[in-house]
Amino acid sequence: MESVESAVSSSLLADPDALVVTVTGELGLATVDRVRAAAEPAVSKGLPLVLDLEGCEFIDSMGIDLILRLHRALGEDADEAARMAAVGDHPQVSRIFELTGIDELIPIFRSRQAALEWARVPPEPR
Repeated sequence: MESVESAVSSSLLADPDALVVTVTGELGLATVDRVRAAAEPAVSKGLPLVLDLEGCEFIDSMGIDLILRLHRALGEDADEAARMAAVGDHPQVSRIFELTGIDELIPIFRSRQAALEWARVPPEPR
């Protein structure tokens, strides 16, 4: 089996005060701790989180669990909807989102720009 190089990076944007975490390669056992650490400022500061998966080709069960935990952590305030979105349209990742129902929980965008526009809109109360 061919090894896939995976990387994680994050950037905090002044406008719209969102955190973007970028994953390339795979989101799984080898990267979940780095993604969790990169996403932590969004959870602790209540910022919108954009998980950029444009370069991600595969998500395993650990990655699915992390996405669901982040979604839950960002939506712990009962008065606000979770502020998390994902970017990407790799067929395998899209299929995983469909099978797990993640695509029903968080908005999925085809471009980072569209996700950042989403992040600029204040959340609606639940």
